[in-house]
Amino acid sequence: MSDVLKHSDVAVIKKNLPKKQLVLGQNAADERRIKDIAQWLDEENAIVTLQTIMASVTKVIYNEDDIPSPPGGIDVSYIGCIKVATPIIDFPISPANDWIKPLDAQVRSYPIIGEMVNIINYGGKTFYFQPLNTGNNVSHNIMAGFEKDGKTAREYNSDAIPDYLKHFEYNKNPRPVKQYPGDWALNGRNDQSIRLGTDYKKWNDLELNSYNAVIKMRIAGESKAAVAPAGTTRPEFIDFDKASFYMTRDEEISYTVAPTVDGITNLSTKGAAAIILDSDRIIFNTKGDNNSGQINIFAGNTVNIVSKKNTNIVGEMVKLGDSNDDNLQSAVLGENLVTFLHNLIVRLDNLAKGLGNVTGIGNVGGIVPIPAAMAAGSQLGGWTSAWSKNIIKNHLLSKNIKVSKKVRPNL
Repeated sequence: MSDVLKHSDVAVIKKNLPKKQLVLGQNAADERRIKDIAQWLDEENAIVTLQTIMASVTKVIYNEDDIPSPPGGIDVSYIGCIKVATPIIDFPISPANDWIKPLDAQVRSYPIIGEMVNIINYGGKTFYFQPLNTGNNVSHNIMAGFEKDGKTAREYNSDAIPDYLKHFEYNKNPRPVKQYPGDWALNGRNDQSIRLGTDYKKWNDLELNSYNAVIKMRIAGESKAAVAPAGTTRPEFIDFDKASFYMTRDEEISYTVAPTVDGITNLSTKGAAAIILDSDRIIFNTKGDNNSGQINIFAGNTVNIVSKKNTNIVGEMVKLGDSNDDNLQSAVLGENLVTFLHNLIVRLDNLAKGLGNVTGIGNVGGIVPIPAAMAAGSQLGGWTSAWSKNIIKNHLLSKNIKVSKKVRPNL
């Protein structure tokens, strides 16, 4: 290697070729002999220029918790930086012996200790690329022991891997997402995937539908080695995956719905583009006041809200059917209405009994019954006796819709 090597230069090393003895075919100093000598000198001093080299990661700053104390000049601007061990002892890391920054400031794939990265010098500074895919493993690609002896990456110690993983709970059975021709996919270390590409028009089709563009994001369930070995691909399966976000152009997706309402919960995605969210829990939340903090749901046809148990709609004011106060009236409280009507019927029942005993003064001055009043009282009493409080409840009150009297001004 050159004695003086600037940090902006590339590394220049001598080829590690086996020694070759100079053999001269003839004694005469002719043109052929001179050519043999020149060729031997050229091979003996051959060099290779390295624009990038592999290096083993020895330290990583993932977040503020990894900044040493005392920091020694390290601050949050060093998040994402690494330190490495290189097989070339004199490779110039710039600034000298400093932390190495990721090449891309926006898209970063932070390595874990023991993984390999490519490092390169640009403009007098050293940067690193994302971890090298040495083992084709989405969980980790540790080359344990590489930095200890500077030998080739093939001579690593697999027994040392647990020492490197003591701060990282890795996926024991990693399986990448299943890809199809032309797809672009991103696999996380813990059963996550994002795939842009195509898919079958429905689950049991035999041929891909090239028109069906899809974006599928998912967090799969934990993969068990007994089900499929590590490294085998795993397609998205909305009913088995833990969380799914699908955007499809033309795909019939089968998914399980908890409640069952004919004509509503058995809708098909066939024949139209669709966006599907599916998980154990979905939360929509906004921050803000009257000028923001809105969730808007609009539909050109129908909005269906179906729950297997309770559906809670709570607000300072709940408006149904219109947003213009001039077109709205207050909802009636059912239990209060039942109590009022029952009290009214009790009073009417008492009136009916009174009418049944009503009398008047006859032509000769005696007390005589009034048949018409008695008949009216009897008819009224027959009606009131049929309306007990429980009957009124069953007749008027909804079994699945409740309204609140309480004002909630401090929501």
